[in-house]
Order: sequence, then structure tokens, then C-alpha cells
Amino acid sequence: MNEAKTETQQLISLENVDDEMTVSFQPAKLEFHGYDEMKAKVDELHAQLDGYKVTPQTYKSDKALRTKISKFRQQINDEKKRVVNEASKPITVFKEQVKSMTSELDDIYTQIGSGLSYYDNKVKQYKHNRNIKRISEFASQAGLTDGDLRQFNFKYNQRWDNKSYSNVSFENEVSQQLEVIVKQQATYLDGVKQISQRADELALPVQHWIDELKIKPVSDILVAMDNHAKELKQVVEDKKRRQEEFAIQQAEDAQKRKLATQKLEKHGDKLIDPETGEVKQAVAKSEPKIYEHTFVVSGTSEQLTALASFFRENKIAYKVVD
Repeated sequence: MNEAKTETQQLISLENVDDEMTVSFQPAKLEFHGYDEMKAKVDELHAQLDGYKVTPQTYKSDKALRTKISKFRQQINDEKKRVVNEASKPITVFKEQVKSMTSELDDIYTQIGSGLSYYDNKVKQYKHNRNIKRISEFASQAGLTDGDLRQFNFKYNQRWDNKSYSNVSFENEVSQQLEVIVKQQATYLDGVKQISQRADELALPVQHWIDELKIKPVSDILVAMDNHAKELKQVVEDKKRRQEEFAIQQAEDAQKRKLATQKLEKHGDKLIDPETGEVKQAVAKSEPKIYEHTFVVSGTSEQLTALASFFRENKIAYKVVD
């Protein structure tokens, strides 16, 4: 296994690259022999056929003409590509040579960068932890807790973790935020006091209204509490009024039934309206009260049999006790 290379090893020089990397080149020289004659020929052909109209009579010959024009155009383009490719070969080779070196340099650059990032991150984490501790200390000096910082959205600036970020700037920015939070907390506590007092006066649960301080000013909350108390009072009064109205209606209905019943005449088990003869309701039969007595009867067999027959005929319950 190869041992890890360290900075103590002798490395090749990476200086004076301009002196070591000497590239000589000449701009490509192209001579297009016969260009003027060919260009004149193409210009003349264009002038002859510009605005040309195909007709049914010339369709076949025009189709053949277009094929010749296409072939001529393709020949010119093919020659252009051949020349450009030939002229570009030195550039292509040069680019591949450079890439073969830069790809290796990229590899070792990335490897060393990973190692540097590891230690940079350790330093950044150390500074972050130290900053968190110092923020808590500053907050404590200002009479604030870590919970207060969370409640009032203390914002941690990630740039504070950078090695190059100065302690003076860090302390100034933290102090500015803590001053704002101290004022916010004073306003919040005053709001809690006002809300608690109003909740006691209105007999309302308090926590919901305190939670509203996160999104509303205390003045709006106090108005909302007054309105809510009025609504609750109105609901109670409306319920009481409906109950009283229902009780009155029940009493009136009962009185009406009583008066109507007093006018009726009893005929057997029915109540009849004497004016219309209408049967209003049947008179409920009251069940006779049942009594129970225990006594001893003496007599002849015939007499006891006759007594038992009397009980049965008159539906009198009895039992024989030994």
C-alpha cells in the first residue's frame, strides 16, 4: 500500500510555466484558386433563375435542373469541410495534449481540496460552537434566555463561522439583535399583563389571547376580547330568554288545557264538550288500591270449598298456607 504523500516531499517546480510551455503556430493560409470565376458563374446562374416559375411544360426539365444545382452545392460544401478539417488538425491535437495535462492536474487539485475542506470544516465547526456559546453569554448579560432568542427569532448569520469574519463585526451584529429582542420582550410582557388583567375582568380564558400576541398588536387583541365577551354575554342572554319564553308558553298551554277541561262534562269514562257533543278525551280509570290481610279460616270442607269459590268469583287473590 502506498503511503500518503505529505508536504515534506520534494515536488517538481510549478513556476515559470510560460517559459516551459512554448507553442509555435502560424495562421492557416488558404488560397481559393478560381474563386472569382466560380463566384461569377454562381452569380450569373442566380440572376438567370431568380424569380423563375415552374410550369407544367417545364416541370421535368426543371426537376433535373434542381438536381444539378443540389449536386453542385453539395460538392462545394464537401470541399469546405475537407479543407476545414485539414486546417483544424493541429488545433485538435493541441487541445488533446493540453487536456491530458489539465485532467491530471484537476485530479490532484480535487484530492488536495478535499483534504483542505476537511480541516476548514473542522475550524468552521469549532468557531460555530464558540459563537453559539458566546451568544448565550451575551444574551444572559442582557437578561435573556435561549428560549427568548428562539421566541423572538434571533437569526444566526452563517458568515459568522467563516475564518475571515472578524470578532468585532460578530459582536456588533449580535448586540444589535439582542437590543431589538430586549425591546420586543418588554413589549410582549406588557401585552401579557394587559391581556391577563382584561381576561380577569371579562372572565375569559387567557392563554389563547396571549398566543395571539405572536401575530397581532395588543390593542387589537383587547378589542377582540371585549367583542368576544359581548358575544358570549349575548349568547347567554339569548338562551335565558328562549328558556323563559318556552316556560311561559308551557304555562299558557297548560292553563288553556285546564280551562278547556273545566268546560267538559263527564259521561262515564269520557269527557264531552256540552256545546258540540264532541268527545274530547276518555277519563282515565284509576286502578283500585290492593290490600293484603292475613287471617285464619275454620270450617268444614264444604264451607272452605264454598269460600274458595267466592274468592275466585270476585277475583280475590288468595293462597293456602300449610
